[in-house]
Amino acid sequence: MSPIKSHRLFSLKQHVNSLAADPDGVSLWAVLHNLGQSKLVKVDLLTSSVVQTFDNVGLKSHGIVFWRDYFVMLDSDHGALLLVQRSDGTALPIWTDADVGFFKGLTVVENVAYFGINKPLARAQRNNANLEAELAAVDLVSQELLWRRPVPTQGLLNIVAAPHLATSSTYSAVESWIPHPTSLFSFSHLNSQLGSKSTPLSTSTSETMTQITAQSKARLISSELPVTAGGKAAATR
Repeated sequence: MSPIKSHRLFSLKQHVNSLAADPDGVSLWAVLHNLGQSKLVKVDLLTSSVVQTFDNVGLKSHGIVFWRDYFVMLDSDHGALLLVQRSDGTALPIWTDADVGFFKGLTVVENVAYFGINKPLARAQRNNANLEAELAAVDLVSQELLWRRPVPTQGLLNIVAAPHLATSSTYSAVESWIPHPTSLFSFSHLNSQLGSKSTPLSTSTSETMTQITAQSKARLISSELPVTAGGKAAATR
């Protein structure tokens, strides 16, 4: 794999950590962690220039997912889930962790945000196989916590995604638990992941699609890797 084009726009200190392709097809949004007060910027890929900037989108923030008229983001250092107005960049905290855990990893499925909650540790302390993280689910409409439970990541939880539903799950809200035709995983792969007791998947029957939707939700509720949760090797990043 070779790079097609590079855009030298930001410094190492600005620390770009999340990207989202804009629906216009010619630009993308980038989260600038900034090792402090974070920014959200829009980059025109045709001119290699920053065309829009939203300040004050959290402290050491991560994640950006398009949802309705908002960007869903993680104000990581404040332990807050944010809705950022796409029109003017106004940031609205909708749920905050009372223990101020460090948020990282974000996806949205059927109006529910799923994200990782890590213990707030110095970077040098994160490479620890004994560490566990939590996976939380917050309803973006009611703005209520649905559940949170431990996940055996053996390190920092970096990524939460649903590639079996849509390849864009890390930056665009997924409307349904029914897998998108262009998802990364084939139906045969899903069969193996769900186990031998599952009915083989087929694109020809609505009954089977209903079953995989129910099974995906059940696995999510039981925290059996319903989403891709990056840990272990990613623990020091």
